Amino acid sequence: MRIATTLVAVLLLISFSRAAETAPSTQPQSFTGTLRHLNDAGGAHWTLVGEGASGGMDVDISNVEDDAKELEGKRVTLEGRMAPATQEGDARPPRVKAEKI
Repeated sequence: MRIATTLVAVLLLISFSRAAETAPSTQPQSFTGTLRHLNDAGGAHWTLVGEGASGGMDVDISNVEDDAKELEGKRVTLEGRMAPATQEGDARPPRVKAEKI
């Protein structure tokens, strides 16, 4: 199940932005999808789900929390940088640290 989730996340990353294909990971990137707040077995977290996709990409909204709460459930474009895994061997999908929605 985790392999499938990781594969979906990788495919979403490719489809979210063509800029992501050429931009270094230290540069801000744009991602478009539906912003969702989930509360599941992994705890409460935010995801950005691409059109027609299941799963999604984890989003750290700590810099834009008020905007994220207002835009929950809506299609948004956010700018952010890819964040490293929180722990070595972390099997969660890639995480974007949102800087602007």
